[in-house]
Amino acid sequence: MTHFSPTARFFTNAEWETHGLYDAETGVSSFTGWYPATNATWDGGVLVLDEGKAGVLWLEDED
Repeated sequence: MTHFSPTARFFTNAEWETHGLYDAETGVSSFTGWYPATNATWDGGVLVLDEGKAGVLWLEDED
């Protein structure tokens, strides 16, 4: 993350809920919507857009 400025914008393919759905004991967050970007069973990631550069971290998994 140190490669990006404080004004960088971040995008993901899930709507993460932050209103009491985070379980601190297990470290699991719930999400209210998921929009797959691949044909994999599960995928998720982060797209970063900054002045003159971009970054992508994308993961997928199959059952």
